[in-house]
Amino acid sequence: MTQLLTMSATSVKKLQGIELGRIISVFGVIVIHTVPFEQQFPAFAVFLNNFFRFAVPFFFIASGYFFAQSLDKKPLAQVWVKTMLKLARFFIIWSLIYVVWKVTREGWGPFWDYYGTRPVVIARTGTAFHLWFLPSLACGLSVVALFVKLRWQKVLLLVCGVMYAWATLSRAYSESPLVVPRLINDMRDGPFFSSLFVAMGYMIYRKQWKPANWYQGLGVFMVGVLWSLIEVWWLAIHWNEPLLGQDFVFGTVLLSIGSFWLFLALSDHAIGTWAPLGTLTLGVYLIHRAFLPYIPSAIGVFLISGAAVWLLQRFKITRYSIN
Repeated sequence: MTQLLTMSATSVKKLQGIELGRIISVFGVIVIHTVPFEQQFPAFAVFLNNFFRFAVPFFFIASGYFFAQSLDKKPLAQVWVKTMLKLARFFIIWSLIYVVWKVTREGWGPFWDYYGTRPVVIARTGTAFHLWFLPSLACGLSVVALFVKLRWQKVLLLVCGVMYAWATLSRAYSESPLVVPRLINDMRDGPFFSSLFVAMGYMIYRKQWKPANWYQGLGVFMVGVLWSLIEVWWLAIHWNEPLLGQDFVFGTVLLSIGSFWLFLALSDHAIGTWAPLGTLTLGVYLIHRAFLPYIPSAIGVFLISGAAVWLLQRFKITRYSIN
């Protein structure tokens, strides 16, 4: 969702599947945040909520993939610094935008009561709950960059896998006997959740790990869906963990890698030109939070967010906040 996903003309022609995956993934994020059918068809709401849990990991994997691709042409330090500066720009601009948005809606009192005493929260998640993605991506890319610099790629997935397992046991398994202590307040933040997926993207590009065709990727994805649903159901039955709101479980790994393999393989087929719409996805992710209190429909939030980002792209001064 950063420059790493803004590909060259040659790459765009080859990876239309990834662009399509970005569009579906950002819609999936909105579905997760709006929780459609929760009242009318709760079982279907649980299915949708867990089905779309590949969305954010997909962006992490894609970022790692294009990070590795960038290293073919530019030095590691140059790529890393440029990416960190871009992520910091988005994080600062949109944190300030959401300060104005929240104060306009609620006044300074509620905002200051929460954020005034929690400076660490602002550093981890900004001033809106969905901005956690940006520092988490920065942490994941930094972990990968460090291991590449030290030539420790052979243990990269192992170390990142241990971090992910720790985060999962401390969060999704918090009421089970398998729970481990949290190292920070929310183990979704920082490098614990993101690093494994960024590392996977890096290794997929470096080792060319991919299925022979798109339906093998779909098969891995569907196994991941089934595993995630069974795992979430098992946690709910045995330890009263929530059926909705589990950001990640162990099945999320297979779910996410399957989604990326599926869309990567689709790039080899004539699936249309998705790049122009794919460029909207970062902006849609950043801005959609502003519409959630007013539009109950996931499709409505998706469309109005896309229209708003399209408008922001028309002007140079506002384009800086989303590209």
